[in-house]
Amino acid sequence: MSGRMRSLLLICLLILTLTGCWDYRGLNELTIVAGVAVDQGQDGQGVALTFEILDLNAENAQQPGSLLLHTTGGTIAEAVYDAYAKLHGNLYFGGIEVVVVSRAMAEQTGIQSLMDFLIREEGVRNSLHVVVAATDTAAELLRPGEESGAEEHQRIFSAALSEGLSRRQRGTSHAKAAYEIRHILAANTTNLALPIIAPAEADDRPFQLDGMALFTGDQMTGMLDQEDMDIYLLAGTRLGDRAFPVEMDHPDGGADRVILANRRSRPRLAFTRAGDGLSFHLDISMTAHVAQMPAGWGAVDQAAIRKIERTAGEAFSRQVLELIDRQREASYDIIGMAEAVQNVAPRLWNEINPDWDRLLKESEVTVQVRVQIQNTGTAGGYQGVRHGE
Repeated sequence: MSGRMRSLLLICLLILTLTGCWDYRGLNELTIVAGVAVDQGQDGQGVALTFEILDLNAENAQQPGSLLLHTTGGTIAEAVYDAYAKLHGNLYFGGIEVVVVSRAMAEQTGIQSLMDFLIREEGVRNSLHVVVAATDTAAELLRPGEESGAEEHQRIFSAALSEGLSRRQRGTSHAKAAYEIRHILAANTTNLALPIIAPAEADDRPFQLDGMALFTGDQMTGMLDQEDMDIYLLAGTRLGDRAFPVEMDHPDGGADRVILANRRSRPRLAFTRAGDGLSFHLDISMTAHVAQMPAGWGAVDQAAIRKIERTAGEAFSRQVLELIDRQREASYDIIGMAEAVQNVAPRLWNEINPDWDRLLKESEVTVQVRVQIQNTGTAGGYQGVRHGE
């Protein structure tokens, strides 16, 4: 073989190793989806999807708006491919930040088919959030406060909703990403809990948290209201920036309320085998600062701080335990008791799994919340307001 032929053969072999953007499409060729609302179809049959898509041709180029696209189908996949057909296959799902599911869909159909589609669809991010709508339909959350026929808007509501949900370190929600939801459903131990979102009454933000949806398997079967949700977040998550009231005895008699702002909390759940049953202990370390002190307390010295810490710890321990016991009676494992056993002692879990419903209700549970106040918010005496004023 001549030198020229060897060179040509080498060049051909090198060409085979080169990669290229064979499926490249420009932004002007894509329809970018920011969010999706999932509802039941007409008369409860099938699925109705509402896509919020970016309007890149909006008059204000600095702040693109959004458009709504409605599709239907017998299944979620069929409804999605209906959208593909309407837009000639140019849907781009990499921009989805939130999927809103209606309560009817979550209760009657479940979310397993939705999660199955999200894991299979190319380009969908595992970090997108899934929430439950407090409104009659999920589609209403993509146009809060607007008339039902408002299909265009100079705002991207999915982005605004996702921004609030992603502030998990601030304790605004217990939002879960798609990969976390799939893990919980596959493990089938801890009950899934998702935020319930409602249109906000305030003008500065379009949405507000309206409780937590509790699931048995992939179907919504209960919920926590706002008051219980705060205690749930304290018990089951690394919570930050949340205000908690503490009822205190006033030095001059009567009752007052101190407001503690939780900076961070860390729950730790452990278990031991107790005869034929189990014993669980939930230890929560909470670091806080004083957000508001009642009038008449004078300077907040070390003795006052220790008293507040002790009173708050006892009150929070009691509230967390009451919530856990109430939910256990309803067969909800909201703090991951089953998961704790499965992770530490898988053989024991396999042994007790068939009888878990009984053990969940009968196991002994103790809770200790340890509060540490790091900042009183003032260098000298604190003049607050008396509770009730």
